[in-house]
Amino acid sequence: MRILYHHRTFSGDGQEVHIRAIIRALREEGHEVREVALVRKDPQLASHRGAGRVAGPARRLLGSVRGLPQPVLEVVEHSYSVVGAAWLVLAGLHFRPDFLYERYAFGNAAGVLAARLLRRPVVLEVNAPLVQELSLTRKLVFEGIARRLQRRILSSADLVCAVSRELAAILATEGVPKDRLVVVPNGVDLNAYRYPPTAAARESARRALGLAPESVAEPPGTVVGFVGYFRRWHGLDVLLRAVAECPDRSIRLVLIGDGPQKKHLWRLAGSLGIAERVRFAGVRPAAEIPQLLPAFEVAVVASAVSYSAPLKLTEYMAAGVAIAAPDQPNITSLVSDRGEALLFEPGSVGGLARALAELAADPELRRRLGAAARAAIERRQLTWKAAARRVVEALRSSSPRVAPE
Repeated sequence: MRILYHHRTFSGDGQEVHIRAIIRALREEGHEVREVALVRKDPQLASHRGAGRVAGPARRLLGSVRGLPQPVLEVVEHSYSVVGAAWLVLAGLHFRPDFLYERYAFGNAAGVLAARLLRRPVVLEVNAPLVQELSLTRKLVFEGIARRLQRRILSSADLVCAVSRELAAILATEGVPKDRLVVVPNGVDLNAYRYPPTAAARESARRALGLAPESVAEPPGTVVGFVGYFRRWHGLDVLLRAVAECPDRSIRLVLIGDGPQKKHLWRLAGSLGIAERVRFAGVRPAAEIPQLLPAFEVAVVASAVSYSAPLKLTEYMAAGVAIAAPDQPNITSLVSDRGEALLFEPGSVGGLARALAELAADPELRRRLGAAARAAIERRQLTWKAAARRVVEALRSSSPRVAPE
């Protein structure tokens, strides 16, 4: 099938990883994919923070947009729909796609507008209820208009793909018919994760993260790790406080990534007296993450928004690392307490500290949890290629305009 893929994503964190992975998976499934995007990045540079090269005009546009007053910014974001739709129609007339696939962005009606003009079905991939989310984080000025527009956009799509059951339930209240709503969890490329990791792979990963210099024969204590963007809602304050509270003082914490909270976290580590046990490993290309995860003996999801599907969780599972994560529905849909992870009460410093202490003290528990998590990925086919197949099969079932092969 011929697929016209559209996104308006500036960020190069997990969003960019997801975009590249889905496009690659669709192509590996035999589909021809044409990308239309405001910002085109070098996929080889995509990372968990954003290292893509942005084209000159788009860079200038991005810089000017970010400096706009909030009311003007919202108008510009909504206005993009006209520009994006025009680009998609022009690309569609030349490419003649079987359907359009769009990663939904705030106020963006480009995909549904272009699909109507091209008389092709459109799939919307939704990763968050954006109006609800931005009304809390950014304080929307025209919230009422944004809510009505989002409802119209979502209900106009031929298929809406939600990354979690919890998000799907929210989207159903936004007017998306249940027969046009499908849950497509995040995936991984299992070929990138060698399991179980060899001793040489673990040593190489630790050396790459600065944990095991060649001159040091004795390995570090239990290595606890996190991969991602340093945002407030990722709960890294809770993680640092848990490490400080944990009675096992041999624990070393490695944070891979960057973000607006880095300076705050660096100061917090110092004030908690654990600065010498916390390593900020910096941004690493997404392609390197599978080779770095064997350095961890415990991988942490410190906090997760209730409707999210943390990409880091599926990556940890694929690597076969023991996981500590909050006990909430969107997490337990992937892992169970003492089955594939140790779960703790969301937001509880003491709960996470106890989980870390238990995992640090019990290598066999770590091995068992890691093996079960890896097996769950394989058993449930939580891969990008499986995600691509789910999307295409669901669209064929829901839209009479897409003929079966």
